[in-house]
Amino acid sequence: MAFDLDGDQWFAATNDGVFVSSDKGRKWYSVMVPGETEFIAVNTLPDGSIGLVAPKHAYVSRDEGKTWNQLAIPQYVTGIYDLTKGGDNSIWLGTREGALHSTDNGATWEHVLSGLPPRQVYLVRYDAPTQRLLATAQHTHGVYESKDGGKSWHLTSDTGVSIRAAMNFQGRILAASSYNGLLLQQGEGTSAETANAGQAGSSSASRQ
Repeated sequence: MAFDLDGDQWFAATNDGVFVSSDKGRKWYSVMVPGETEFIAVNTLPDGSIGLVAPKHAYVSRDEGKTWNQLAIPQYVTGIYDLTKGGDNSIWLGTREGALHSTDNGATWEHVLSGLPPRQVYLVRYDAPTQRLLATAQHTHGVYESKDGGKSWHLTSDTGVSIRAAMNFQGRILAASSYNGLLLQQGEGTSAETANAGQAGSSSASRQ
């Protein structure tokens, strides 16, 4: 379901557990997470810990996956898609019920709006080089961006297709669409879809 290839330890989230490789993928071994077998997301967090997401639970490991601490998630949350930390080490969740934010290691949570949709936020990602947060949501043809730690959000240019995930790539946003491949942001105020149309047939086209 997901890979994290940062650092010396590589992680894979699968329907049959979470797996770790310490030799760049040559060999993998399973890591036990009590009570869980199905995982949908895993990623290295800005503070070096590892975030792991099951359909209804979220975990953080501070010892490279040897042990996992389960976060206390509000009871009204019926599905979790992603977990990350911001530059201030606060925790962000993308969930079926929208974006959740905690500044006390998961003891309490805030349902964040301020420009984000109230439901079906797929992920929130911290972009360290630009010190911004990126988010994606269902049926949205762009990427949400916050430059003030999540206090306010605005939507980037319309790509013309639904966006599932997004990350920083050499200072621009690289987005994965739900059904139309990858799109690379071309420049300020220019949609990836429009720019791609002008590069039809080019080996450097944004959408494959």
